[in-house]
Amino acid sequence: MTVYIKFWICTLIIAVCIVVVRRTFRHIKRKKLTQMTAKLPEKPNRSAQKQFVVIINPSKKHADKIEREILIYFESMKLDRPRVMYTSVESAGFDEAKEAVLEGADVVLACGGDGTVRQVAAGILAGMKHQRKTDQEQELVEPELAVVPIGTGNLFARNLNLPLDDLSAALNIAVFGRSHNIDLGFCKLDDDLEEHAFTVISGVGFDANLVQGTNPEAKKKIGYLAYFMAGGKKMFSRSIKLRALIKTPKKKFQIETKLRSLMVGNCGKIPGFQLIPDAKYDDGLLDVVAINTTAGIVGWLQVATDVFLQNFGIGSKSRLKIGRIDFLAAEEVQLELAKPQIIQVDGDLIGKASKITFWIEKAAIKVRLLKTSSQ
Repeated sequence: MTVYIKFWICTLIIAVCIVVVRRTFRHIKRKKLTQMTAKLPEKPNRSAQKQFVVIINPSKKHADKIEREILIYFESMKLDRPRVMYTSVESAGFDEAKEAVLEGADVVLACGGDGTVRQVAAGILAGMKHQRKTDQEQELVEPELAVVPIGTGNLFARNLNLPLDDLSAALNIAVFGRSHNIDLGFCKLDDDLEEHAFTVISGVGFDANLVQGTNPEAKKKIGYLAYFMAGGKKMFSRSIKLRALIKTPKKKFQIETKLRSLMVGNCGKIPGFQLIPDAKYDDGLLDVVAINTTAGIVGWLQVATDVFLQNFGIGSKSRLKIGRIDFLAAEEVQLELAKPQIIQVDGDLIGKASKITFWIEKAAIKVRLLKTSSQ
């Protein structure tokens, strides 16, 4: 049996175990969230009603059914019917969210996956910046983002501790939830002027190759497990040679190295694991993750073991580091790559580049949460 087949079997067994554990805890978590959302006000004060705009990714499974249920929910709560807007291939939520803000929306509901959420978040911020420039003397009310997760990974919703499979609970938080400021990460490729927002993680190397190698049809059928399937094919891709200029709150320094993957995160929870232990979406910092391995599968297994153990606050004490994962908090990261590499932001591929700049916008927008802390 080849090493690759052995790895594939191990990966499949681990994935199945994760699914079983996740389903067990999901039931417990869903019950708890339902109980917590039940404590929110039953009906809003009519005089304090806000203008809601719903932005839906129509390509998501059951999107039309979810839209109907959202409208029924607003009617049952005796709220004004929200305006409904749709994303498209040409416009993935940014333009719609910006338009909604400029037209006076108080709360914008992003109904989709992480790609939709990041675009809507960036659009809200762009709309606010435009208002500040044109209406400097007017006191502006900051619109809020509400996340209704209907994607595959829903990583940002997981980090916000939002219900993933309970639409009614998610809508209760969207309408009655507490307001909290969150950071947004951004990156810019080469000399391009376009800024790409991310709410969770952007990456280059294995991370981006994994996104590129994941079959879209597999994602629709088996969800997040499709990424595990792609992982076996991409884990032996070549290391990337890079130079990084890193700015932290205390100093600025430069390093040159080779890595399997470099990720820059705004928050760090992925299905089943806390990939970045200290990452918080409201601390005004980016969390840089550097992964490197040697010795093939053995090195990757050591990385996987370290990631698993850090969920329990256990650091690896192994002297033989054939696979390692390192973390660093920063305000800005500038990368120069020896060769152009694919870049991903929140699961979206945004092209190849040899120069990338990452930065954070602290307390960029407000989001509706059940609790008002990233702890």
